Amino acid sequence: SHIVYSKRLTVPDYQAYFKVIPAIGRAVMQANPTLKCAEPEYCYIVNLDGEYKESDINIEYNEAVVEFGKDVDGITFRKTEPLKVVSVFQKGTYQDLPKAYAFAMDWMEKNGYNAVDFGRESYIDGVWNDKEEADWLTEVQIPIEKL
Repeated sequence: SHIVYSKRLTVPDYQAYFKVIPAIGRAVMQANPTLKCAEPEYCYIVNLDGEYKESDINIEYNEAVVEFGKDVDGITFRKTEPLKVVSVFQKGTYQDLPKAYAFAMDWMEKNGYNAVDFGRESYIDGVWNDKEEADWLTEVQIPIEKL
C-alpha cells in the first residue's frame, strides 16, 4: 500500500494531460511545500469511463507520496490498498492503448479472472522525456480477482 494524492476531473483529450497534471502537482506543492514524492516516482491515471475515449475523458490522477498532506483544490490524500492486477506494457502512441486493454481482457478470460475495478494507466516514458511517440511506454493495469 502507499499514500497518494488524487483528483478526479474531466479532460478534453489526452493532450490536456500535459497541462492539467503539472497544475495538480503545483497546487499540491504550494499547499505542502515539504511534501516529497515516493521513490521511485509512481503516478497513474484511473480511467473512470471504463472504456477508451478520445475526448471528454473522466479520470482520476494519482501520485504516490511519502506522507499525508493538506487537501487543496479538490485534491485529496488517501492510503491505497494492495491490489492484484493484470499488467500489460504498451509501446507507442496512446491511440494504441485499446490494444493493450483488449490483450489484458483476453488473458483474463483465458485464465479465469474478473476485473474488479476500472483500468489504470501508468505513463513511464512519454513526451516529457522522449519526443518519439513510437518509444513511449505505458503500463496498463486492471485490478483482478480469480473467478
